[in-house]
Amino acid sequence: MFLKRIRHFEGATINFDFPVTALVGPNGSGKSTVLGAAACAYSTANPKDFFFTSVVGDEQQFHWEMEYELIERTLSASDAIRVHVDMTKEAVDLSPQASRPTKYFGIHRTLPPVTSPSFMRRHFAGKKSTLREQTEVDIELIRREASRVLGKELSSFRLYDVSFLVEGLKKKKKKQKYLAGESDSSGKTAWVPVRMLQHQELFVADGEAKYSEFNFGAGEASVLRLIHGIERLPEQSLILIEEIENGLHPLAVERLIEYLIAAATRLKSQVIFTTHSEYALRPLPSEAIWCALEGRLLQGSLSVESLRALSGRIDKKLAVFAEDYFAQKWIESILREGLAKRFDEVGVYYVNGDDAAIKIHLAHNQNPAVKFRSICFIDGDSRQGEQPDKGVYRLPGESPELFVFNVVRENLEKYAAIITVACQRPLSSQKAVIDVIKEVSNTNRDPHLLFAQVGALIGLVSEEVVRGAFFSVWIQEKPDLAKQLTTLVEGALG
Repeated sequence: MFLKRIRHFEGATINFDFPVTALVGPNGSGKSTVLGAAACAYSTANPKDFFFTSVVGDEQQFHWEMEYELIERTLSASDAIRVHVDMTKEAVDLSPQASRPTKYFGIHRTLPPVTSPSFMRRHFAGKKSTLREQTEVDIELIRREASRVLGKELSSFRLYDVSFLVEGLKKKKKKQKYLAGESDSSGKTAWVPVRMLQHQELFVADGEAKYSEFNFGAGEASVLRLIHGIERLPEQSLILIEEIENGLHPLAVERLIEYLIAAATRLKSQVIFTTHSEYALRPLPSEAIWCALEGRLLQGSLSVESLRALSGRIDKKLAVFAEDYFAQKWIESILREGLAKRFDEVGVYYVNGDDAAIKIHLAHNQNPAVKFRSICFIDGDSRQGEQPDKGVYRLPGESPELFVFNVVRENLEKYAAIITVACQRPLSSQKAVIDVIKEVSNTNRDPHLLFAQVGALIGLVSEEVVRGAFFSVWIQEKPDLAKQLTTLVEGALG
């Protein structure tokens, strides 16, 4: 999707490389703009659900343009098609027109039913009315998936189809909402009361004490409605969700994203959501995460701290971007030892992926609003090249985890006491610690799990503690390499 010109985006591009895409960024950065623009590629979506103007404060005319590259087999059996959208206050021109089932879940889904505009009110009390309720039988999938997200048993929950027929409604003539006009013999219009039907669906907990959705927790109700809405969609749908974490516990947010990935794969559909939650990003690969920032779109996973650094909202003299969490902690250990008192002047932030780390670093230095520089360190096995003139450097070794681990493994006898104490084990267990490290070295297949495996086997010691112990020994054994990295940072600090 190419945002040629819309709000504060001019020439920004985003690719949807994964069935589920997260849009992150500070408030007002354009996340909702990108969400709405994605829907505007299809004639079945209503742009007014996302873009509208007020009679007060929106006097300025606008002319927005977006371009899309879509797979639409009804229009092209083999190739992607290009769709152009021209949007003004008066009209939306979509050419060629592609259709797709589209569902938007806005912020209102998290409102308690008693305040939500989508629920029936009780202003018909005392009127002549008929209430009909019918249970929807097959919601087992909805209950099961919602139970997984919320972490609680929902087997007693039911879904009712409710119809409320009201007769004899009267309103003032100028508010002709419930009145129908009939002409009499003189040609004048007589306004008579009519019957009105309200219809909705309502979740009910039908256990020992039966209670309706009006007494659910807001997060509980929103998860049920979200999953219910998704499961009723046809295949190949586009699902758009605003602020996915609203009203949910962080762990429920993470489980909800796991559900969305599974549902998107099963239903051959696409999900795009906005979020401020790091928990919503954990189940996603780096290519599924896009950051909106000051008219730009950057691909890659960003921590909250990285996002703050990128937008210049930290009190540091230098930002150091690394391509993953391990590299971040490794660099911090080296700088804490080598920079001493100047360590507090540097912030180290991880971005999942070498390409993303370089792009975000370069974008940071091109941002005129940011008053401090950044440099970037990529892993030794990165396919990206060093660019010293642009502040992009390579960490020593091939796989960082394996490089650090092997340096310690090769010098176990020399540092046995240090590594044992640093791993929070008694000195008397030196031999046991050495034996575990050798065992893990011989059996490990994934270098990312090295330190977690050592910690588990020496007595349920946390991965963070074991990793820190190995960093400490590595710095003592490789002072020249540590000094090289520290010198690069000192040079950037000035």
